[in-house]
Amino acid sequence: MDYYLLTLSIIPLFVSRAALPIFTTACFARWGSTWDVGWLGFFEDFTGLDLLDNIPVWAIGDEVLIVLGIFAAIEFFMRHAPETRMLMDGASDCIIKAMAAGSCSYLLVGGDLDGLLNLWVESGDLTRFQWGMGLQYTWSFGIGFAVFILASTRSVIWEFLEEIDPDGELGITPLFAWLEDTVGFLGILFAFIMPGLTAIAAFVGIIGAWSVAKGIEAMERASHEPCVRCKTLGPKCGPNCASCGVKRATVNKVGLLGRVLDEPAPSEAQHRIALIATHRCPTCGHRLGRSGASPTCEACSEPVFASTSDRAAYVSDLSSRLPSTLLVCGMCSFIPVLGLIPGYFYYQLTLLAGLRSYMPTSSRFGRRWLMRLFKLSLLAFQWVPFIGVITLPIICFVDYRIARKAVLNAA
Repeated sequence: MDYYLLTLSIIPLFVSRAALPIFTTACFARWGSTWDVGWLGFFEDFTGLDLLDNIPVWAIGDEVLIVLGIFAAIEFFMRHAPETRMLMDGASDCIIKAMAAGSCSYLLVGGDLDGLLNLWVESGDLTRFQWGMGLQYTWSFGIGFAVFILASTRSVIWEFLEEIDPDGELGITPLFAWLEDTVGFLGILFAFIMPGLTAIAAFVGIIGAWSVAKGIEAMERASHEPCVRCKTLGPKCGPNCASCGVKRATVNKVGLLGRVLDEPAPSEAQHRIALIATHRCPTCGHRLGRSGASPTCEACSEPVFASTSDRAAYVSDLSSRLPSTLLVCGMCSFIPVLGLIPGYFYYQLTLLAGLRSYMPTSSRFGRRWLMRLFKLSLLAFQWVPFIGVITLPIICFVDYRIARKAVLNAA
């Protein structure tokens, strides 16, 4: 029973990470199998520590631990860099996680990978390796399949978070990345010491994540309506149908983070700016996703910027928000330290969000680190009277100018 509870509890760990949980398991098998868990009292007999003895010796050797540690470190840095995180997410990422979870479960019942490879090559006797003949071995494949399905569900949530905070400027995606790292590392320890409670927590977490993903999908579906001509579903904020191109009789307004509102859209020119600024196609209203500095809508195949002048006109129109944004930032700067938080979020959402998505990857990386150094050096004077009032407006203006130049140069 310990095995089934333990492997159920590690599913969420592999849904978010592949290398980190298996590295932690190997380290725990090497140094944690002799831990004294007498403090658990009655529950001491229900731990999964005995399963660590089943892991083959080669799997916890120095060379293997070094290799697993390197992979875990690479995974960590790639997950925390927006540019590489976008490359990792996808079907291949889900397959890698599924294989890692299945392999970990397989090793916990004494699986021998050498025997497994020989089994694939040879058509000999299955019982020679005693592989695949018991429920526990078959169960390990089920764990891998469950991780694949749930990793696909997780990708829905991450796509939504990437839409909100693609570069981590708002701290949303970095926070979730650190949370997943912490769970991936400490979760293994809790799973072995208290597999029953961890399995319950894992089940609750899975149901919660699945509900959030379904809620996001339902929210997006609710903002769609059928075309009057071809009946193809499309966002209510889209001026035209993505399939047949017919103009919609009524077009809805878009709000913060691209949410479709029940209010009618303003003038056509203003609505176009709002759609592009919230990373939606100005032609059909569909979300653009990760489409680069010069995006083309996957739904209607129309480019967001038809020409260099079109891109320049958008940046110019968006620049009209700069004076009011600087004013709000200045007002927030009147409140030392605490006022910086709402002011920073305000200018990021109202001004910078409309530029970040259309910057080249190289420019986004350079700007992000340049601005971090600039902010740290300037915020050191925020507590100084009079000088502190202008710190946030200066940061906003410099950040805007760098992003503006990068977007225009992307043409």
